[in-house]
Amino acid sequence: MPTPVDGLTPQSGYSEMMSAVSACIKQEINGGRPQPQAIAMCIGMAEQKTGKKIPTSRTPPTTQPMI
Repeated sequence: MPTPVDGLTPQSGYSEMMSAVSACIKQEINGGRPQPQAIAMCIGMAEQKTGKKIPTSRTPPTTQPMI
């Protein structure tokens, strides 16, 4: 079954990635998958589709170091 993550590309931005992952998790949980498994699966698929790592903290990545 297609997931919201399937539409991501290497050009997808952080907000688009997080929106797709969130929708994917909801879809997978509604389909009966346990929450931890749904989270891991959706994040893994998003990282694979975009080639970008999703930060584990809830703070969006910054482009400039904080001084």
